[in-house]
Amino acid sequence: MTPRIAVLGVPVLTGDIANWTSPASAASHRYIDALARAGADAFILPCPTVGQDAESHDKAVAASLRLLDVAHGVLFLGGDDVDPKNYGAAAHVNLGPTHLARDQHELAVAQHVRKRKLPTMGVCRGLQLLNVAFGGTLHQHLPAIDGMQSHADTDPAVPVLHDVEIAPNTKLHSVIGSSVLENCSSVHHQGIDHLGDRLVASAHSADGLIEAIEALDDWWMLAVQWHPERTAPDDKNQQALFDAFVSEVGAHV
Repeated sequence: MTPRIAVLGVPVLTGDIANWTSPASAASHRYIDALARAGADAFILPCPTVGQDAESHDKAVAASLRLLDVAHGVLFLGGDDVDPKNYGAAAHVNLGPTHLARDQHELAVAQHVRKRKLPTMGVCRGLQLLNVAFGGTLHQHLPAIDGMQSHADTDPAVPVLHDVEIAPNTKLHSVIGSSVLENCSSVHHQGIDHLGDRLVASAHSADGLIEAIEALDDWWMLAVQWHPERTAPDDKNQQALFDAFVSEVGAHV
C-alpha cells in the first residue's frame, strides 16, 4: 500500500484568490511534490473556517481527527504566526497575521497524532506549532533579540540561505549523515524560545536558534525551522528529510 500523508491545510480567506467568494484550505505543491518524490500520496486535511462559531469549529476539528484514521503520517506546514494566546504571552508589536482557528485545529491534531504515535513532520510554522502544542513558547520577533542573525530577507520571496549544525545521536543526524546541513532556506521571523515537554533540539543555527526538534519518546516526529521543500527538487540532502519521513510512514502501513 502506498503511504498516505495528511497535509494540514492552510486557510485561504475570502478575497485572497480572485473570484473566490468563500474561504478555502490549500497546500503548496512544493510539499506535495516532495512527498510524491519520496513515494507517498498526500491529501489535504481542511482547516476550519476562520471566524465560524464554536460549535461548527468543534465539528470541523472532530471531522479532521476522524480523517486521520486513514492517514499513515501527518505533515504540518509553514504559514502565518502562531497566536501567542496559545502559550500565555502578550502579542509583540511586530507580531504578524495570526489565525486562531487554524492554531486550535492544528493543536488538536498534534495532541491526537502524538497519542496515536503517527509519524509526523513539521516545517517552519509547523515546528513552532508542535513546540507550542506540548507546552513550549516562541520568540515572537527574532530581530529584536541581540545577536540573532537574519532569518528572513525583507522580501519573503527571496529566502535566506544558511547552514545548520546537527546534534549527534539524533534522527536528523541519521537522516543527513553529517554534523552540518548546508544551504537551508529560511523565511521566518519567529522561532523557539523554551522547548515543549519531551522534545529535544537536534539542530541549531550559528546564532543559537533552534532549527530542528524531535520527540524524546517512541513517537517519530521531526520538525525543522527552515523550508526544505523549496530546495528539495535540486538538493538531495533537503529531499532526504521527506524521504526519511515517508520511509518511517511506510514502516507503519
